[in-house]
Amino acid sequence: MSAKAIIFDLDGTLYESRHLALRLIFGDLRHALILKEERKARHEIMGRFYEGGAEECYNALFDAIAARKGISRDKVSRWFWESYMPLQAKVLKKYYKPVDGLKTVLERYRAEGCKLAVLSDYGFVEQKLRALGIDPADFDLVMEAPQLGGLKPCRETYLKACSLLGVEPKEALMIGDRDDTDGGAVQVGMQFRNCKREGLI
Repeated sequence: MSAKAIIFDLDGTLYESRHLALRLIFGDLRHALILKEERKARHEIMGRFYEGGAEECYNALFDAIAARKGISRDKVSRWFWESYMPLQAKVLKKYYKPVDGLKTVLERYRAEGCKLAVLSDYGFVEQKLRALGIDPADFDLVMEAPQLGGLKPCRETYLKACSLLGVEPKEALMIGDRDDTDGGAVQVGMQFRNCKREGLI
């Protein structure tokens, strides 16, 4: 499978995310119910395109959570950026590490002349990479899906990612752990590899 650019998902791809949800819940028991609703709300908006970019996408997420919890968008936003995202980085640093052989994989793709990128549905992408001991500088681009138009499998997000990397969709390979989100890359003509079935190479 030839490609000029390799785009990696983060959670569940660059590290094994087993028990992550439970560790996040126990890491912030006060907000356990908000976390539960966040996951439902995220599923509700995934794949939708938001022309206003990150602000519009996040507001849609926060509004969906707020409606479920009966609280204000501002309260949800503060929880998300001041508690939830920092907690994710903290939990990753304490319990997780990159998948075995990741550095070798990146070096091999780089030696083949591929551009390398990370595309995550969550914020705090660089902070989470550093928490895992992964240098963001190992990638040409570190991208947050909401900034590109919407959560995976949003078509526009994949197209914008390819554009930023300077490649045609058919020249890009998306590597992730989920067919329903990462695998949506095929709808714009990208290649897709499920790392759980096929590995990173």
